[in-house]
Amino acid sequence: MALLGERTVLTIKGPMGHKTLGMTMRYAHLIPDQKRKVVTKDRSWDHLLLYEETRKALATLTPRQEKILRMRYALDEKRRYSRKEIAESFGISYSTVRRIELTALRLLRHPSRQRELKGFVEEGEDAPEGLTEHPIELVDIVSAVSRLSVHLIQHLKLNPADIPKLPWDVFEHLIAEFFASWGYEEVRLVGRDSNTSADIYAVQKVDPIGVRIRYYVEVKRWKDKIGVDVIDRVYGAVQAERPKHGWHMAMIVSLVGFKEFKKYSRVELTLKGIELKDRDAVTSWLRDYRPTDKGLWLPPMLLT
Repeated sequence: MALLGERTVLTIKGPMGHKTLGMTMRYAHLIPDQKRKVVTKDRSWDHLLLYEETRKALATLTPRQEKILRMRYALDEKRRYSRKEIAESFGISYSTVRRIELTALRLLRHPSRQRELKGFVEEGEDAPEGLTEHPIELVDIVSAVSRLSVHLIQHLKLNPADIPKLPWDVFEHLIAEFFASWGYEEVRLVGRDSNTSADIYAVQKVDPIGVRIRYYVEVKRWKDKIGVDVIDRVYGAVQAERPKHGWHMAMIVSLVGFKEFKKYSRVELTLKGIELKDRDAVTSWLRDYRPTDKGLWLPPMLLT
C-alpha cells in the first residue's frame, strides 16, 4: 500500500518492539528490555505510528491497567507519576499498583500485541542469528486515525500534503483546535447538534470592552469547489439562528477552495460577515500552530 505517496517496504528481523524516540508517547517504556531501531523515513511519521499503535495496544487492557500505565509512563499525561502517587489517587496500596503495572506490561509483551507493531521497526544488532527477513508494507495511517494528537499535528506540519487524507471529523477537530490555540474563550464542536447548522462554535472576547464575538464555522471536505449556493445557505442559517445563538460572523473552510461567482465580491461577503478560507489558509494556520493551555484536547507542549 502507499505510504504518503511512496511505496515503502521495511525489512523485519526477529521479535517486534520499539526504541525511544524522545517524545511523550513512548511505547519503548512498556517493553524496556528490547533494543530497536526505527526505519521509517520521516521522524514525524514515526511519532504518529507510535502514538496510534500505543493507543490501540493500551485499549486492549482493562481501564485500570490502562490508566495506571498512562500515569506511570506519561502516556497522554503531562508528567510521570510515582507508584505512591498513583496509589493515593486510586485509594489502593503501593504493592497493588506495582502488581497491576507489571501484569499490564506482561500483557503488552504478548506476541498478539507486538504483531501490531512489526510494520515499522526492525531488530537491533543483537538480533538472534538465522532469522529470515520478511518484507512488510505500511498502510497509510493518516487516513485511518480516529483522533487528533500532538504527533498527528507534528506530522502534518512537516507534511501538509497529507491534510486532505484526514477523516472529516478529525479535520473538524483540527480546525477547532486552531481557534482554541488563538485564545478563543470558548470553542465547541457542534456538527451533531440539531440546534444549529454550524460545525464549530467559537467565541472570541474582545478586550478591554468585553464584547464576545460568536463565530459560526462550517467545515467542508467536499471533492468539488464550494459554490455560491452554499454561501447563501450559510448566510441564511446565520440570520435564522442569530436570535438563538447570537452569531456575529461566519466562516466557511474548504480545502478544495471556492468556485468563481459574480453574485458577491469578497469585499461584499466580508461586509455580510462571511469569510472564506481555503487550503492555503489552513496550511498557514498549521505552520504557525502552537498548543496552549486553552487547547481543546491537546496538552501544552512544544512541537519541534
